[in-house]
Amino acid sequence: MKQPTRYDYIICGAGCAGLSLAYYLSQTDLKGKNILLLDKDRKDKSDRTWCYWEKGNSHFDKIVQTQWNELLFATPAFQKKMNISPYAYKKIRGLDFYKFILNHLSKYSHIHFKNELVHEISEDTNGALVKTQQRIYESDQVFVSYQESIDFSSNHHVLQHFKGWEIKTNDPVFESKVATFMDFRTDQNGETRFLYVLPTSAQSALVELAVFSNKIWSQEDYDNVIEAYIKNTLEIRDYKVSEKEFGIIPMSTYPFEKANTKHIKYIGTAGGWVKASSGFAFERIQRLSKTLAEALVNGENIDLVLKSVNNRYRFYDRIFLNVILTGKKSGADVFTSLFKSLPPTLVFKFLDEETSFLEDMRLFTGPPTWPFIKGFFSELV
Repeated sequence: MKQPTRYDYIICGAGCAGLSLAYYLSQTDLKGKNILLLDKDRKDKSDRTWCYWEKGNSHFDKIVQTQWNELLFATPAFQKKMNISPYAYKKIRGLDFYKFILNHLSKYSHIHFKNELVHEISEDTNGALVKTQQRIYESDQVFVSYQESIDFSSNHHVLQHFKGWEIKTNDPVFESKVATFMDFRTDQNGETRFLYVLPTSAQSALVELAVFSNKIWSQEDYDNVIEAYIKNTLEIRDYKVSEKEFGIIPMSTYPFEKANTKHIKYIGTAGGWVKASSGFAFERIQRLSKTLAEALVNGENIDLVLKSVNNRYRFYDRIFLNVILTGKKSGADVFTSLFKSLPPTLVFKFLDEETSFLEDMRLFTGPPTWPFIKGFFSELV
């Protein structure tokens, strides 16, 4: 049977957002709608890990590698173990997510996944054109999970770059029921740097370094910090590295949705779905992907869905980035003040953008108030 070159929906990029949108579309009543998912990779490698907090159960519990109800927050002067119930902090390996979604999509004859590199996406009066190495596809609606050549100069912008090691030890050295959420016990050097320790057993864990800065390090530099942390802070000498991962996430108040056109819409990182003040994205992507899929099926204005990320929380993100990027206060100090003075469940609720205005005000009195007041008035100008 000859494959069509015109589709009702085309999704360019099979990362978290592209796969999630396809997944939620598959669960809707899309009679006669053909969907094409394009990516240059086969998605057969575990290139990243997603962690997120969640209440109760979800679609992805069967592929959650491990989860924790207790988290550790640490700085050189302060340590706190936090029970986060009713939330659970969950970890999913990239490869498990890819396999789960692609296996699910393979059951639907109207959804097609192709390994093709997209060269160009354009628009005319009849819709959008997607040009790959092999052919040109047409669609009324194209969703794109990446943007190129963005000028961030007029907006707060910082990169979260991270590298992680999966390590295995001979001795039971990890407290498997406790995950280290943020550990600032490493030289900050004018940046925001912290480490995660996510144990899957008493003898294995993902140790990951996250850095907020616009200067990408050499791979050796990340390795040196992780190695020193394992040796000096975790006091582990005997271990083997089984896997490594590396990634870069933009944290920005840039209005990504302004690039949307009638037939081309941006999603995921390219749509501003990454939380600008923290870099967390997985749960946010699930929520917005599901809402977008439902809007498409119901014939609603999807621009209203895509603009839902432009709300009071974006203003809060601007204040936060203003504070840390202009040196009013370090990221370590801000996060320490939040977790030291407030329940972690309230912080998570705020990062999920589900708080009331009164709860917002309580959060803004948690960190050092004066730097945030200055940041607030800076953003009003």
